Formats: sequence, structure tokens, C-alpha cells
Amino acid sequence: MSDYQQGSSGPPPTPFGGPSGATAAPPGSPQAYNPAPQAPPQGHAQAYGQPGTGGQPAYGAGGFAQQAEKGKGDPIAWLTVVSSVLLVVGTFLPWIDLGPITLTGLDADDGVIVIVLAVILLICGVVRAFLRFRWVSIVGLLFALFTLLAVVIDVGSVSDVGATVGIGLWLCLVGAVGATLGTAITLRKT
Repeated sequence: MSDYQQGSSGPPPTPFGGPSGATAAPPGSPQAYNPAPQAPPQGHAQAYGQPGTGGQPAYGAGGFAQQAEKGKGDPIAWLTVVSSVLLVVGTFLPWIDLGPITLTGLDADDGVIVIVLAVILLICGVVRAFLRFRWVSIVGLLFALFTLLAVVIDVGSVSDVGATVGIGLWLCLVGAVGATLGTAITLRKT
């Protein structure tokens, strides 16, 4: 009679050296080579970011989330958008005030050029507000500098004629400075 049948305490021995209390498979069967899954040590689960460990995302998903955040646009780009709108509005307001006669930016060819440049700056600002493309900031800065140069030349030429610079031209100057600052700051941040 075996020890187990004689009333010895403890579980019966398992054949083929399996864990106690478990039924082992005979050698050569597929189950003999597939051990039961074991939980990883506590330190490893946190290091690899496995689910269920302190809210860590699984297997580097946090890296993808950071990459997606990096792809988001830049809120300072809205300064370029607002400045572009000021440029467009300023061309419809008086640029030259000669007493009873006032001329808007649309009465001169420069006003049309400023509107075209403002639309390009507006597009650059909107794209940059949603996406972080460095080349958009570079293009925007070039157009903003060109717009600023054109408006400064117009302010100087109106003053040279002896006329009063109208509110529209001052508004365009503010818009050109704002667009230049906005594009320069977004370019520096990339």
C-alpha cells in the first residue's frame, strides 16, 4: 500500500514532476511543454507600461500620444490669423485723408497687394494653428515681412505728400507687425 493510502498527510505525488495538485501530461504531449502563464514581477510590469499598472498605457502607447500632441498646432498662430484679418479690414478703411477727400487702400494698387498678402498670411496662420509644419512658419514670416515693408513704405509716402495717414493704413501697420511677430514666434517654437 502507498504512503498516500496509509493516511499520510498532504496531496498525492504527481506523475512526471508536475506542480502539486495539478495533473501533469505525459512526456511528448503538447501540454507537457506549455507551462501555466505566470504573472510578471511587479517591477517589470511598470517598466514596460503593461495595462493595469497604475494607469500606464500598454507597450509604448504613451509615446504615440506624445507624438500626437507634438503634431498639434500652435495657439500663437492665431495672432497671425487675427493680424491678417486686420490687414484686410484696414484696406477698406481710409488710407489717405486730404480734408474732404479720403482714399481707401482699394483706391491704390498697394491695397490690392496687401489684401493678397493678407490672404496668404491668413492661410499660413490657420494651417499653423492646427498643424506644426515648420515650412508654413517660414513662408508666413517671409510674406509678413514683405507686407510690413509695403505698409511702412505706404505710411512714409503718404506723410511725404503732406496728407494725413488714415485709420486704415494704421490698422494695416498694426496687422503687419502682429503677423510678423506671430510668424516669428511660431517659427522660433519649432
